Amino acid sequence: MTYEQLANWRHRLGLSNISAAIKLGIPIDEYEWYENGYGVIPKYIELASFTIEFVECLFLKAREQNPKFRHTGIGYAYTKND
Repeated sequence: MTYEQLANWRHRLGLSNISAAIKLGIPIDEYEWYENGYGVIPKYIELASFTIEFVECLFLKAREQNPKFRHTGIGYAYTKND
């Protein structure tokens, strides 16, 4: 993964630098280091970014198709009361 791909991933998901770092589980300064092209992006960050985007897509699809998910926010879960 290149730093341009990392930045594009963040923009596709509509995340700020801080939100992207939190989702990836890394400090913000480390995230900015990678996105600015100063270091080699580790494979685990590439895999985590792919997984996060994949789960986001699945969650959005579930919200479209299943009434239990329609009123949920970000959290990838539904309540028994729905």
